[in-house]
Amino acid sequence: EDSKIHRINLPGGISVFGVFDGMEVVATAYRRLQVAKFVEKHFVEVLTGLASFKSGDYQFALVEAFRKVDEMISGPQGTEELKTIRREGGGDNSNGIKNYLKYDWLTANVLLITPQKYYDANAGDSRSVLSRSGKAVALSEDHKPESEVEKTRIAKAGGTISNGRVNGGLNLSRSMGDFFYKRDKSLAYDEQLIISKPDVTVVDRSKEDEFIKWDATALVKICNQQPGHGLEDLPGAQENKDPKTVIQELLDFLLAKDVAEEVGCDNMTAILIEFNKAAL
Repeated sequence: EDSKIHRINLPGGISVFGVFDGMEVVATAYRRLQVAKFVEKHFVEVLTGLASFKSGDYQFALVEAFRKVDEMISGPQGTEELKTIRREGGGDNSNGIKNYLKYDWLTANVLLITPQKYYDANAGDSRSVLSRSGKAVALSEDHKPESEVEKTRIAKAGGTISNGRVNGGLNLSRSMGDFFYKRDKSLAYDEQLIISKPDVTVVDRSKEDEFIKWDATALVKICNQQPGHGLEDLPGAQENKDPKTVIQELLDFLLAKDVAEEVGCDNMTAILIEFNKAAL
């Protein structure tokens, strides 16, 4: 259900990383259709093709890219490509892609790194954290229906919040997909019950930066950010293991030992980028 991107050394010394945490909520016959795979395939291509990206307005470019990719998912290109993805995965197209796309969604957290700054674009409740001098610096904030900004927009769109869920259904307030919640044609795209517009956090780079870690939604539920998130605090790091091994051991550590446990049973995705301080 998850996908990721990691494009290093784009023109201008730019790198783009991201985690797309997909969710399937219709019948199991649809399980092989992965909207996250579509977004993984097209996000960087869309982003780098924008005039705003080419002019260096990366904050606006990220917002534009989220919107355009979201529109592509439900458009003709998305419909046909998702049929192919589903067919290749052994899924059945008989019940119709359009019905599937009404309810399926993904959270998205994308980081664009320039030689001077970090631009973190987040829609949903995946999370990215920068470790600077051994302390956690949040690069994203979860989008939950109960927050004042989200609650106000949802109410203006005619929605309600019940038990932390929009209209009693979705337990987050921003995502790609979820077109059932974006069908009011009298409202702009960023005024709907659920929106794909990300919040973009811009942070200057520093020689004190150690690493950035992304957690998809399932991991966030288990491993909340807190002070002391230096690299040495991750399992295996004290043994000077490589970042890939460290993140694998972190996932193994957080995995539920019993399916009866409330957390640790979902699909998990994490990315760890360790900086070469000599190059900063």
